[in-house]
Amino acid sequence: MTTVPFTEVLKVCWANKNNVQGCIRRREYFLFTLWMIILSFLIIIALCIVALIAALITGTPDAPSAILAFANLILAGFNIFLSIPHTIRRCHDLGLHGAFWLLFFIPLVNVIFGLYLLFAPTKFENNPYLKDKLFPTSYYVR
Repeated sequence: MTTVPFTEVLKVCWANKNNVQGCIRRREYFLFTLWMIILSFLIIIALCIVALIAALITGTPDAPSAILAFANLILAGFNIFLSIPHTIRRCHDLGLHGAFWLLFFIPLVNVIFGLYLLFAPTKFENNPYLKDKLFPTSYYVR
C-alpha cells in the first residue's frame, strides 16, 4: 500500500484548510492532528517564556498571565478553525455525515469519538463520499 509522505500531508491539509469536500484517510488525519498538537505545544512554551521574561522585567506576575491566557484563547480558536474541515473529511472517509464533528462539544463523547476517528478504518462499501478524494487514488488501495 502506498503511503503519503508527511510533508505532502501537511501541504494538502493546509491547502484545503477550508474545504469540507472529499475524504482524508486515517494516517493523514492522525499526522495532521499530531502536527497541530506539536505546533500548539511549541507556541505555548514560547508564550510561557515570553510571559516569564515579562514578569521578571515588570515585577508583576498578573499582567503577563492575562496576556498568556488571551494568547492561549486565540490559539485554541485557531486550532478549532483548522481542525473542523479535517474532522469533517475524516467523517466522510468513515461514511458519516460531516455534522458528526459536533460530537466534540459533548463531554466524554468527544474522547470516544476522537479515538474512533483516529483508529477506525476507511469504509469502502456504500460510502458516497469516497468519490471526492484529496489524495490520488493509489493512496486509497485497500
